Amino acid sequence: MQTKEMLFTQSKEFMSLKDTLKACKYSISIQKLSIDLIHLSDIMGFLLESVKSQASLRTLGITFHLFDFKTDIALNQLNKGLRRFGQLERLSLSGRLDDNGIRSLGNALKRMVLLKDIDFTIYMCSEITDSGFRKFAQGLKECKSLKRLLLCFDCCEKITEDGFNGISEAISKLKALKILEFFFISRYEENTVSIRLKSLGQSLESLVNLTDISLNFTEFQSIKDEDMGYVKEGLKKLGTIQSIRLCFVRCRNITESGLKEMCEGIGEVQSLKTFSLKLMKFENITDQGLKALGQVFLKMSFLENLYLNIMICRNVTQVAVDELKRELEKVTGLKVAILYIQAPRN
Repeated sequence: MQTKEMLFTQSKEFMSLKDTLKACKYSISIQKLSIDLIHLSDIMGFLLESVKSQASLRTLGITFHLFDFKTDIALNQLNKGLRRFGQLERLSLSGRLDDNGIRSLGNALKRMVLLKDIDFTIYMCSEITDSGFRKFAQGLKECKSLKRLLLCFDCCEKITEDGFNGISEAISKLKALKILEFFFISRYEENTVSIRLKSLGQSLESLVNLTDISLNFTEFQSIKDEDMGYVKEGLKKLGTIQSIRLCFVRCRNITESGLKEMCEGIGEVQSLKTFSLKLMKFENITDQGLKALGQVFLKMSFLENLYLNIMICRNVTQVAVDELKRELEKVTGLKVAILYIQAPRN
């Protein structure tokens, strides 16, 4: 029996699931395996043990919805299990991890040197510290065959600039990267996490094969105009970049002047085809600032697609948005999408 793809979902029918998994060792050839678990528990060890002989396995996806920080069983199994799959080319992981979990993931990555595609979404990771982040980064930088990297860290309240710099340094070693999606998101408007973007901007300069980049720093109040300069310097040196997507939702310490400077730098990237800027609930942009950005966009004659999200920006009016649309729509060959809903007046 041969199959290219399998999906295992944890359920009450655990014994029947075990019987099915036993067949994986003997009669099933799997290229893609997806595991969707309610809880990252000892079932993980059984799952990975059952498919470890699958030399044909190239894609592994693991999703878990609950996590018990009081046990290390699942973490040890995750580490030991993943390290058996040195032939993997694609790995996705979605769930909640603590410091030990992110360390285990980093240790596993050190042996997965053939990976070409990583997709990690780690949410509610308030227990992850700089130390765990750096251990993860040590494993990540060994994945030098990577073509695509998606990292999403949601609510990392204990991460400081030291941990963030570790990830940035690891990214700089991945010189084969073509697609980078890096989301470092806060869910708290008054968060006190302090990160700066100097190391990330510097790391971009070494990614000479990059064609697509997405950066999202929602609600990080430590990011300032100076950081826009770092991002600008990194992006404008990417001679092969075709798509840039940036998100600075509710970053209250970035001004419209800083945004304009960054966009002017991006305007020097002649290879760029698509540019997206998300500024929803961004209070520091006015009608005048929007007009200034529009003048920068009009100079990007090479651009084919422009997306601008200025929804609920309370200092921007419908009149200014309509005027910007009219000017941009005059540009031949440019597709424009501007999302705008007027902020409610108190």
